[in-house]
Amino acid sequence: MNIRKTRFWRHLTRDKFALVALGVIFVYFLMAFVVLVNKSRVEEMSSLRVGAKNMPGFTDPTVDQRIDRAEFFLDTVASALENSDPEAALKDINILALNTADMPVEDYRTRVAEAYATLDRLLATDDRNFDRDLLANLESQVNVMFEEPSGWKGFFRDYLLLLGTDRQGRSISLRAMYSTLVAIQIGLVTAIISVFIGTLLGTAAGLYGGILDHVVTWLYTTFSS
Repeated sequence: MNIRKTRFWRHLTRDKFALVALGVIFVYFLMAFVVLVNKSRVEEMSSLRVGAKNMPGFTDPTVDQRIDRAEFFLDTVASALENSDPEAALKDINILALNTADMPVEDYRTRVAEAYATLDRLLATDDRNFDRDLLANLESQVNVMFEEPSGWKGFFRDYLLLLGTDRQGRSISLRAMYSTLVAIQIGLVTAIISVFIGTLLGTAAGLYGGILDHVVTWLYTTFSS
């Protein structure tokens, strides 16, 4: 028995594809376990916006996507400035691990006005005369209003944007992680129901045979096909 186990592990460790598949399965179940432990929190975060809509993950964003990103964060700050208590509203901005920078409200008003002026100049130009330096200037004007997270928060923020965002600006990475638990739950329930129904039908067909056996066989082959 021990020799068979040793041969099994020896063959397994030599098969690189099997090890990769085993690693993928392990990561899959690990993510599902993490989601299960923090289900309510992950479910809540997966429905929140983390940035502009339809942002790419691995690939570089297009010019329009870069403008949309800058405009989204600019509008977020501008909306906070229109609040009755703009200072508190600015501090309350938390786009999943991304907070506003520590500066006076008047500085925010000045920077927002300058950024909107830059944005208007960008939108007024045609594609042939597009100024990429002006776009980089707009992004710098917007980025200075936010405090780039570091450490664990920075890693978490990078993970949120790893696969980009969907049409509502939500993190695709986080939603994919949450879907692992849903997939396992659906698969587990389906397996339990299938085993229960299959056991009942198989037992009945084996005990009574005849027409019932033919019906069960027909059902099985029909669903299988």
